[in-house]
Amino acid sequence: MPPLRCCLAGISSRKELAEELNVDIKSLDLVTLTDTPCKTEECNLPAAKNNYDQCILCCQRWYPRKLTTKGLVNKYRRGYGLYAAQFMREYDGTEQKKVCACDVEECQKIGYSHCGMMRFPTDPSDVEEAVRALGIQCPITKANILKDPRSHRIAPWHFHRNHLQKNNNGNWSIRIMSKYIDSDRKVFNFAPPNGNIKQFIESDLLPMGHGTCRGGVDVLPSWVKELSALQAVGNQGQCHDSTPNPCSNKVHRVACPTSTPTTTPRLARKRESPEAAELRQLKDNADLLEVQLNSALNHNYNLEAKVKVLDGENIQLRLENTKLKKENAELRGELEKLEGKKCVISYDDLKPGGLLADYVNSFTFFPTFKANDLFLELINGDIGVCERIKRYHHVTVEERVKYNDEIRAKKEQAKQTKVNATGNGGGEAGEDLDAIMAEAVLDDDEDMAEANTNDTRKRTRSRKLHWKTEYLVYCFFVRCNISMTRIAALFGIGRILVHDIVYGWVNMLADTLAKFFPVPTRSQMLRAYPKSVIKKFGHAHIFMLLDATEIFAEVASMKSVNAILYSAYKHHSTLKWLVGCDPIGTVWDDSITDGYAGAISDPIQTIVTNILEQIPFGCALEVDKGFLIENECAFLGIHCIRPMKMLSGQMQQSKEDVALTQKVGKTRIPVEQINGQMKNSASFFDKRIRLDQIGLADLICRVSYLLQNFKLAFIQQHDGLKKDRPCKAHIRWYGGEDDGLIDIRPHVEMWGTTSEINRWRELAEMPENEEATDLEISEMVLAEDWPTRLRKEHIERLA
Repeated sequence: MPPLRCCLAGISSRKELAEELNVDIKSLDLVTLTDTPCKTEECNLPAAKNNYDQCILCCQRWYPRKLTTKGLVNKYRRGYGLYAAQFMREYDGTEQKKVCACDVEECQKIGYSHCGMMRFPTDPSDVEEAVRALGIQCPITKANILKDPRSHRIAPWHFHRNHLQKNNNGNWSIRIMSKYIDSDRKVFNFAPPNGNIKQFIESDLLPMGHGTCRGGVDVLPSWVKELSALQAVGNQGQCHDSTPNPCSNKVHRVACPTSTPTTTPRLARKRESPEAAELRQLKDNADLLEVQLNSALNHNYNLEAKVKVLDGENIQLRLENTKLKKENAELRGELEKLEGKKCVISYDDLKPGGLLADYVNSFTFFPTFKANDLFLELINGDIGVCERIKRYHHVTVEERVKYNDEIRAKKEQAKQTKVNATGNGGGEAGEDLDAIMAEAVLDDDEDMAEANTNDTRKRTRSRKLHWKTEYLVYCFFVRCNISMTRIAALFGIGRILVHDIVYGWVNMLADTLAKFFPVPTRSQMLRAYPKSVIKKFGHAHIFMLLDATEIFAEVASMKSVNAILYSAYKHHSTLKWLVGCDPIGTVWDDSITDGYAGAISDPIQTIVTNILEQIPFGCALEVDKGFLIENECAFLGIHCIRPMKMLSGQMQQSKEDVALTQKVGKTRIPVEQINGQMKNSASFFDKRIRLDQIGLADLICRVSYLLQNFKLAFIQQHDGLKKDRPCKAHIRWYGGEDDGLIDIRPHVEMWGTTSEINRWRELAEMPENEEATDLEISEMVLAEDWPTRLRKEHIERLA
């Protein structure tokens, strides 16, 4: 590379000097002149240290570079960050031969440590843990360290600052502590080298600066004056009389101002006396102090101007504050007037002509005031369940535990005895509704025998709100996603009362609706079966459509809790429910599982919730691709209908797999619809579920799903011409009919197992059943409960 043509005397800033030399501006502070002259011919400048015995104009290699001239990573790049001279290989006359044992690029960027190097611990197990914490990836380096850890060193910036201390020599050393705790609160027996290197650079290295601006003025390095003086001496001894001053144009060649070689002998360097050097150094220091003084005076002047501006702004803020206080007082007065008028919301505002008459569907679960009124009368019953809900915070923990144990015992007893609460009749409701309501009452202080008397409604607790207005409070919380504090302001009550109303009503609705919607019997299921499903599959064995739904939850601060709640599918903390419905979209209490943490998979949640035990033996279940539960279904004698996944390396599915996927996709629409309807009706789930409301969210989810049974059924072949269509609950449990549904019970070959078909034929051939219809014979077969018997024999055979 030819020497640069640069007049150092004409350069006034570091940026200009770096551009002329084509180097990093941070490398200017790393130049150290030596007593050896430059080895380039006809150059009278001294060589720079570590610059291959050449001056800075003839060669610019005195500092480490990340890349070579060919664009490859430089092997000797350590310290290419150019943070300061003390991070170079040589500093203050000493050479650092020990380097850090890691292979982290940030460590390479910092360079060498002249303020102490740390050793690895002595215990072999601690050495392995230290290597792991240091993040060494090269297996050869790992093996060498494990073989001889005492011959390797670790730079101090790998450690946490509270684990280090400075000794008397000013070098870093490990602080002696009984236990060492890192930033992740992990405990070590030794100081772990897992500190944040980037934080060390930002806090310790970057504030050091590179002398780019001292005192607010750009000051050139001291070696520039020395080199410019030597350039001037060389020019005076070598240039002709007619040669112009080279400093007048910076593009003149400095080392050799003439264009042709000359035989003029090289002038001897003029040695400076110690007194002159000391005087020059004092002058430089005086100039620097003068510059710093001027900068401090300017800074002081700017601060005084800023103080004046802030004083003006302070006066303005005081005036605005006085104005705002006056406006606040006026608003408080208007608020007191409004509070005196007692403009609060009540259930009567839903009536025609009321404040909320045009928005009933937006604030409640039903479209009209009449529908809400009929629902409340149905839930309240003859004994006044809704009127006798006990305040939630008045129910002790012991009473809640006792009540939950009783409910759990009843479910276990019903499961063991196989008692169907609704019987086998297609149009019968099962138990008396008054008895069902009596079981849902939470007030344990009143005797159940007295609850059936005529004066039940007289012994209700004193209420601040009407019980129907309490229902509206619950709707506002769930349907509109309004906080309890704002609901309290809208209804003119306290926040604690809103809390009691929400928790009391959601518990009452969960228990009461569970009594209304038990597991449907096979007779109820087959009495109104969709024709579209029979057309797709050729049978009526499908009993349940199963799917999972996830709702976002708050991110827990504890890592263990967050790991349990984190869903790999949603990439967020979630709560997860399994929901099953029949082919028209009807759900029941046992088809909605409890909420589980989002980390659980679909097959595992299916197993632990025992939701498959509701499906009779010989019936079928439709699921999505992720439900790999064929083995569990086979154990219970259930047929699992699941679309096939693409196998590894499979380019295209077979015709049979494509046809099955299309069938399942078209007949699984009801379960997808019920999930969407629930989320649209319960805006409570639009925000992330709070961790302290997980139990409340579980109950709200269950109640919101059960309330979807009051909506119209999803029937694909419905012509849409029928008026006054029944809801899903009316069709499934109470004998309702709709277009697109068929009573498939007379056709036993469409729904029966082999044993049931044979039994049906035996009953049909009996003399006493000659006048019986096919429907009556099918009811006889269904009443014998063949699925329970066959499942027991199937499990015993497998065992």
